[in-house]
Amino acid sequence: MVHYGDMAVAGLGVAMKVNMVAVMLLIGVGTGIQPLLGYNFGSGNKKRFLGILRFSLLLAIALSLVMTILCYLGAGPMVNAFLEQQDAYEFGMKFARTLILSGPILGVLFVMINTIQSMGAAIPSLILSISRQGLLYIPVLFVFDKVFASEKMLVMAQPVTDYLAVILSIILGIFAFGRYFEERKLQ
Repeated sequence: MVHYGDMAVAGLGVAMKVNMVAVMLLIGVGTGIQPLLGYNFGSGNKKRFLGILRFSLLLAIALSLVMTILCYLGAGPMVNAFLEQQDAYEFGMKFARTLILSGPILGVLFVMINTIQSMGAAIPSLILSISRQGLLYIPVLFVFDKVFASEKMLVMAQPVTDYLAVILSIILGIFAFGRYFEERKLQ
């Protein structure tokens, strides 16, 4: 982002703080359900495990939608709350609204990371945990920088990565569920 100037860097910093308002809440939902899922997995209660997972996914999606709308519509006041340099306001607004594009599905990622972790699937959970800001994000960021060469598309790399991470989380979740529940021959 440095290539686009100091105001773009400042705008991105502010936009990331605005986005973290939604992200931290969604991480809390994912973390909060982990003990419930772990307890039911450990006791072999597959039906209750699936019920908690279903409820958690619906809650995460609903909360994701609400937070996306609030962060999108309230981007102006939130950017101003974090901003010291008014010259960066336009960048902050544009970037905040770009980053929140992955908001509607982001809760699914955090629920799935903790679901997989609650089943004792350490490697798939680790892969998911580092994919959003590492394994997937870094390559997407480099590709977007080379292909698009614009500050808005550089910021767009994060929402694209988030959607890819959610797809990966569903695939790994299905794999982990089949492997770990079937291995235990639970009912």
